[in-house]
Amino acid sequence: MSEEASSVTLILRGINGWVHGESFDIPQGVTVVGRSRTCDISLRRCHGYRRQNPSTRDQDHDFNTVSRQHVKCTVDGDQLTLEDVSTNGTYCDDSPIEGTFSLPITPDLKVILRLGTRESFMLCHASQVQGESRGPLSDSTNHTGPADSAT
Repeated sequence: MSEEASSVTLILRGINGWVHGESFDIPQGVTVVGRSRTCDISLRRCHGYRRQNPSTRDQDHDFNTVSRQHVKCTVDGDQLTLEDVSTNGTYCDDSPIEGTFSLPITPDLKVILRLGTRESFMLCHASQVQGESRGPLSDSTNHTGPADSAT
């Protein structure tokens, strides 16, 4: 694996649902995305989720179609593998992922990733998001939310 391939980072940018406006780094290795706070990227840590009152969150059917552990994103060199580990489906460009789906990581990579019925992300190469600042969300994940970008 080349040095350039080992440093490839992908960006997951929220475009629909309570994740709208959020931005997460997808580094080399395995990144688990889901509702559980134990996931590398937990949708319950998103600003849109935290701004809602608890009764609204509990009654939001669309958000609850995201599984606790929904999708595993594995970056291995210049290859991305998405694995649907959910009960309500993961979609790449509106096509369901059945099991695993792999694609090459290129500078022009840009796909829509939907978890369940609503929460959607643009998954793209980090070079497409030059100069955007992302601060730490947890020890292992870099994140920017709508409130962060206002400062």
